[in-house]
Amino acid sequence: MNRFSPSTPLEPAILQMIEQINALFTEAVGPIGLELSKSVFARWLAAGKLGAAGLRRYIKALSEQIEDAGAKENFLTKADRLLLRLQTGQ
Repeated sequence: MNRFSPSTPLEPAILQMIEQINALFTEAVGPIGLELSKSVFARWLAAGKLGAAGLRRYIKALSEQIEDAGAKENFLTKADRLLLRLQTGQ
């Protein structure tokens, strides 16, 4: 489900990747991840660092919300795999 408005200036592939990253984040932090990801997304979008390269900044911003070191490491590993798939077109 897409939680972002139709006016969000991002390509559909990027929006889909963000949804997958947000799901990983929510898996790491629990239900509060939905609200946290909305807040981080709004700040990321306002910063204007969009596109595939900007996704790394988004992932980093989300990871800063994860207190547990193991959960943070797991999130970053899984998110990096998603980015790799995007970059290789898989």
